[in-house]
Amino acid sequence: MSEVTLEIGGRPYTVACEEGQESHIEMLGSMIEDKLASMGQLAPSRSQNLLFAGLFLADDLHEAKRSNGGPGDALAAELVELRSGQAKADGAVQELQLERDALLSERDTMRADHETLKADLATAQAEREAASAKTSELTMQIEQLSAAQSDATAAPDLSPQLADLAGALEKCATKLEQRLSDA
Repeated sequence: MSEVTLEIGGRPYTVACEEGQESHIEMLGSMIEDKLASMGQLAPSRSQNLLFAGLFLADDLHEAKRSNGGPGDALAAELVELRSGQAKADGAVQELQLERDALLSERDTMRADHETLKADLATAQAEREAASAKTSELTMQIEQLSAAQSDATAAPDLSPQLADLAGALEKCATKLEQRLSDA
C-alpha cells in the first residue's frame, strides 16, 4: 500500500491507495480542490463544503454520462441483461428442482409398488405350489379309482347266475311255505 497527501480547502488529507495509483488519486484530489474553488462563497463547515463539492462533481459526472451515453449506459444495459438471465436461470433451476423432486417421489412410489408386487408374487407362488400338491393328490386318487373301476369292469358278468340263484331261492321259499302250511 502507498499513501498520498492531498491539499483540499487548505487542509492536508492522507489517503491510502494501491501502488501505482498515486498520480490518479492526486488528480482526483485536484478536481475536488478546483470544484471547491469554483463554488465561490463557502459554508462555515469544512465537511459541508466537501459534501457540496462531492455533490457538484457527482452531478457533473451524471450529466456527462447522460449527454454522452457513455460506457456506463452500456454497462447498465449489460447488468440488466445479466440480471434477467440470472432470473431465468434461477427459474430454470427451480423448475429442475421441482422436476427432480417429482421424479424422486415417483421413484419411491415405484419402489413401494415393486415391493408389494414381490410380496404378491411370493404369495401366488406359495398358492401355486399348494394347488400343485393338491392336484398331485387328486391325480393319485383318480388313478386309484380308475384302477378300481378297471378291476370292476374286468370281472365277469354274473347276471345270469344271479337270475338262476334268484329262481332257485324262490323255489326253496315256495317249498318251505308248503311244508310250513302242511305242518
